[in-house]
Amino acid sequence: MLKNILPTWVEADPLRSRAVDALGLQTVADRLADRLVPGLSVMTTRARYFSFFCWARDKSGKEHDETEIHRWEVALAFCEADQHGPTSGEHDPPSAESAIDDDTYDRCTFFGSRSVTRYRNDTEPTKVPDDPRRVYKVPGWRAYRASMVALGLLNRGRGFALTDDGNDLARHFRRAVCPKTPFLLPPGACLSLVSANERGLLRNLFGLGRQGRIDDDATDPRKRRALTSQLLQKGETLVDLLNEYERAKPRQRLHGPKKILHAAAIWERLSLGLNMLFVEWVRKHSGNGRRQFEREVSAALRSRQGAGAFADIDLDKLDSPAIVRGAVASLRKALDLREALPDEDQKVFDSEMFTLAERLVHSRGDFFQEARRRHLDVKGDDAWINENGELGDREGNSLLVPSKVRLHPYRIEAFARIIRDLA
Repeated sequence: MLKNILPTWVEADPLRSRAVDALGLQTVADRLADRLVPGLSVMTTRARYFSFFCWARDKSGKEHDETEIHRWEVALAFCEADQHGPTSGEHDPPSAESAIDDDTYDRCTFFGSRSVTRYRNDTEPTKVPDDPRRVYKVPGWRAYRASMVALGLLNRGRGFALTDDGNDLARHFRRAVCPKTPFLLPPGACLSLVSANERGLLRNLFGLGRQGRIDDDATDPRKRRALTSQLLQKGETLVDLLNEYERAKPRQRLHGPKKILHAAAIWERLSLGLNMLFVEWVRKHSGNGRRQFEREVSAALRSRQGAGAFADIDLDKLDSPAIVRGAVASLRKALDLREALPDEDQKVFDSEMFTLAERLVHSRGDFFQEARRRHLDVKGDDAWINENGELGDREGNSLLVPSKVRLHPYRIEAFARIIRDLA
């Protein structure tokens, strides 16, 4: 009996459901995100978690005790659930298309919101269990730890000892919350109730509220985050930013985050086009469906169509000709925009992927077989199509191929949420 597998090709982004990276395009997006918002990730979405984890790390003693930190984390989840009830969860922040408005941010999202609700419905606990994995398994501490090191709150090394700033932030949290009962937290621990002392220290670490002009090409991480925050404080979403800076002309001499966002827009055009074609080709892999799809691609190459606005794509809601036209237009747009960039600015990209797009647009060679080879190189044993060209994994299991092709998040929504928390 064959089993269905819904694959996750990169670490699942809690801001979006399943992440798909069939051709290894995430690496360049991460490289650009490192220049936009260094030190953070798509998972670091709430400012007060930095204070809370500093305090929890201090509570765990001299040695790094992840189980105890996770117990405090579950206690925080119980505290949030008691005050706010079930939420749509930490996995449902604003989508790329949605506006950043008050309604979006009124929810107090936190790690474990769904799991806490299920756990309490099943057991009606009165306290945090000794084994926090009974509630949920993967601690948010792991998601925040690398960022806390980058921000200078934790020391690198096995024990993740607190720095001076980390100790200060832990003290600010303790004074604001005044926790007294073991593994139970009062309402003041809520992630939305950032105290003035916590806010001041965190704003400084993130580079928010800097006075005076900042050099657009500054390399200091705080200054780079400050420059990006200036764009986000206008209320712009990732889609707004991509659409705005895609239209920018090279003669405008972009610098800093605007220059990076222009590069990100080019990379997203390429990523959308390649992923739409490859995922849909895999979905139609058996029988005449694949051959018909390849004929539709050939037909689309003989016509010209402009690329629309950026958006996540649901392949189930489009017919094959519409998918093909959109993908080809997106690839042509990416190639045209890249051509206008100085050679120095093109080094951030993976040139092999532009070569693959050129192979399709200029009808040079078999695009889909080249894409399949890239897919096998990138995913290895997790590939959708095995070495024999058959759909499925090495054990013969069938695959339920995802139907969504999404924009890379570039940490924009996550950082915007942090900025909102510290406003």
